[in-house]
Amino acid sequence: MKIDIQALNFHLTLVERQYVERRMAFALGNNEQSIQNAEVWLSKMSTAGGNECYRCLTQLTLSDGALVIVENTEPDLYVATHRAADRAGWKIARCLGRKKLQASHRTSLGRLPGSHPSQVDYIQHTS
Repeated sequence: MKIDIQALNFHLTLVERQYVERRMAFALGNNEQSIQNAEVWLSKMSTAGGNECYRCLTQLTLSDGALVIVENTEPDLYVATHRAADRAGWKIARCLGRKKLQASHRTSLGRLPGSHPSQVDYIQHTS
């Protein structure tokens, strides 16, 4: 799986880029075949108190076209990336589990209950 990583407002070092790639690949690895596209945007922001923090925004496109978007903001880039990757992995597993359950209902009920595949799932967390 290719992960597109973009850094905004700061220079992303090779070590940081490799960490993001490894962390995302680990978190999404079991469900890699269901992910069509993975994009990660990292940005450096200033808080109201003048402190700097990092934001990790992850957008995953599933093979059926559904989007999973996860955002996390932390004072440390590695922590923001780690938590966003974990949440993305959990969210993908939950979405795929829900789709599997809906497929079993479809076969037993003859119709698909629930949401449209273009639905956007969104998680946001800020410490």
